[in-house]
Amino acid sequence: MSIRVSHVHGEHLAVEAPNGTEILRYVYRPDPDAFEARKPYAHPVRTLSGNTVTGYRPSDHR
Repeated sequence: MSIRVSHVHGEHLAVEAPNGTEILRYVYRPDPDAFEARKPYAHPVRTLSGNTVTGYRPSDHR
């Protein structure tokens, strides 16, 4: 059993668990919308059973 890591150059890195669940996506491309902060983020982050434990935009910041 092993994890799988994929990379879409200029976009994101994704980590997949042995059961096929994407457990992490690290997005580093800039957001073209000036309202959004231009920073990398990790979303979604999931448990091994597939439950998402992060929010795309938490309510206390954009």
